[in-house]
Amino acid sequence: MDQRTFWGIARAHLLNVGIIRPGPHVTAIEINVYLSSPTGAPVTVGKITDPDKADVPRFLNRYGLGSD
Repeated sequence: MDQRTFWGIARAHLLNVGIIRPGPHVTAIEINVYLSSPTGAPVTVGKITDPDKADVPRFLNRYGLGSD
């Protein structure tokens, strides 16, 4: 898996659990599309708030998406 695909899939999962706050244009249906997409979510999907940044590595490792 290349780096772009890894981060796209990670963004989709982080968006799904609320660590990435979706932009105003993102609906629940689109989140499901991102989760099922082989490339994940685009960079413009939303933002991570400062308090949530510490949760990212722990979440990715828990779901097997962490880097080796």
